[in-house]
Amino acid sequence: MMNDDPLSSLDVMDQDNAWTYWSRSDANSMVMNLGGSADARAGLARAIEAWVGHLLRQRVSVEVIPAIKDNDWRWFTGLDSEGTAIGNAMWHGETIDPERAARVAALMRMEFADNSAMIERVRGKPVYLILAMTKDHTIRMKPQNLVTGLPLQTGADQGARVQ
Repeated sequence: MMNDDPLSSLDVMDQDNAWTYWSRSDANSMVMNLGGSADARAGLARAIEAWVGHLLRQRVSVEVIPAIKDNDWRWFTGLDSEGTAIGNAMWHGETIDPERAARVAALMRMEFADNSAMIERVRGKPVYLILAMTKDHTIRMKPQNLVTGLPLQTGADQGARVQ
């Protein structure tokens, strides 16, 4: 019997086959196991640091964490729609059911090297990043959320501070 699931034909990238990625990247035939690989999550954290540095000219450090243990957390950014929905529920004090919580593939804490660019109520506090799978175990990361969803002052905010 033939499997009609297109995901079943994808190879999972690991230490042994990562070298083959570049020769097949345009074929989209390889996936990364973010949820099951600490190395993959650490690699994603390094990529996020580079992305934010390049696009926003902000030096940040990103650390993969097992849970948010901060009673005074001020900001989170969902890296996909499911991560955003889970973060919003947590923000509003809702209990996250275990099945939904298990779909969180990566939870990270981001800290800015220079807090002066952050909005005042978040300045000096970490930003939590949430990446989660959909019910069908698919991740649809939206890297633009890192550009639009961080607590940075706008040009108008910065000008108001200077005056």
